[in-house]
Parts: sequence; C-alpha cells; structure tokens
Amino acid sequence: MKKVLIIEASPRQGFSRKTAEMIRQRMTHFAEVELVHLYEEEIGMCKGCCACLIAGSAGCPSHEDAAGRILNKMLEADGVIYVTPNYALQIPAGLKNLLDRLSFVFHRPRLFGKRSMTIVVEGVYGGRSILKYMDQVMEFWGMKAVKGTSVTGGVYPGCETDLRTSEKNNKKIDQAIQRFLNDLHGEKLPDPSLMRVVMFRAARASMRSSPDALPADKAYFEEKGWFDSPYYYEARLNPIQLAAGAIVDGLIGRKSQ
Repeated sequence: MKKVLIIEASPRQGFSRKTAEMIRQRMTHFAEVELVHLYEEEIGMCKGCCACLIAGSAGCPSHEDAAGRILNKMLEADGVIYVTPNYALQIPAGLKNLLDRLSFVFHRPRLFGKRSMTIVVEGVYGGRSILKYMDQVMEFWGMKAVKGTSVTGGVYPGCETDLRTSEKNNKKIDQAIQRFLNDLHGEKLPDPSLMRVVMFRAARASMRSSPDALPADKAYFEEKGWFDSPYYYEARLNPIQLAAGAIVDGLIGRKSQ
C-alpha cells in the first residue's frame, strides 16, 4: 500500500484542519496516511545564514528540530499533500518557514519518484497563484506535481459554509484525491521537460567550473554520480534535450575560463 503524508499548515483549528482530516479519512482505504499539523511541530525560524547550503543540512543551528523529521517523512512517503489556507495571497508563515528551512533541497534535490499536491482553503481569491508556487517548489525538489484545487471556507472567519458551497467543495476535493491516487500508481519516474534538463546541466556545469561552488553541493552531486549522468535519474532524453545539455555545458565551461 502506498504511503501518503498530509501536511496541514493552518495556525488555527479551522476549516483547513477539517479539510485535511476529511482528505485523510477519504484516502485511508487506498493508502497508508499520516497527517501532520504543522503548527503543532517545533520548527525554529530560518535565520537566512545559508549554513545548510554551505556546510550541509547539519550545519543549520536548528537542525535538531522538527524540520528535518518532516523532510524524512517526505522521503519515506510516496506522495505528499499540502492543505494550506490562503493568507494575504500566499501560504502562511509556518509553511513558508518550513520551505525556507529546507531550502538546501533546491540545491540537492532528493524527492524523485514522489508525487505532491496542494489544496488551498480560501475566502475569495488567490488560490491559483498559491497552487502554482507550491507545484514549482515541489518540482524543484524532485517531485511530480499533481493538479490540486482551491476550496472556499467562507469569506469571513468563523462563518459556516452553506450547503451548496460544501457540496461544491466536496466534489472538487474528491476529484483532486482521485487524480492524486491515479498518478500515485502511475509511472514512478516521469521523463523530464527540456527546461528541467537544461537546469540540471547548468547547475552541474557551474559546480564543475566555478571555484565558488558550494562544497556540500559538489559532494552531493559526486555521491549521486550526477557529474557523469545526463540527468538526475535514468530517463528517456530526446536528441533536442541532449543537444541542449551539451550546449549548456560548453557555454558555462567557456564562460568560467
């Protein structure tokens, strides 16, 4: 049975928490599900010191708190679902802080073969940009993003959702869950886009040629064998992707000489 981690990101016990619990209940028969309420976890604020980038994740002054444990839960899961409220047209501070604390994963991605999906709870507007942002972050970390959805919890805090809106929300969530489950059982490692190949080759070429390359990044790439591979994992790359990768290698190599 597949393992799914749900991360619920609201700082209060409101509609986001109810939505996350509903998703957990509806998925229980199809996957082994763990629900984490982010604000019940002790996660120190990111200080922007870049120690995790320079010295490795253990260099973070708060590396023994829950941020690393949540990343380990992501690594153990086959898929991650984020349930987040819309605060000022973005994710709440706690979830953003978690992403900041795990920013070394942008440099050293490790969630390949896993799926992610985001459910946004909002009043009126802004969920679409949040979905786009969360999908982009998870794709940088190695995941395949499954199309999520936005649901309304009422325009004003504490307001009950009317029956028609609740039925619409339930339908959207059921459709999103089905998309996620279908993709969860699909091809484990999808073939990358041209942009993903170019970004991989650019990062690798920069590490090879720049004296300023971060030691932790270089060590990670060497450990994974990525300095000698066309991409992060074995994938079908077409001639255009291979040619583009070679061009990026050459351009960055010559620029650094």
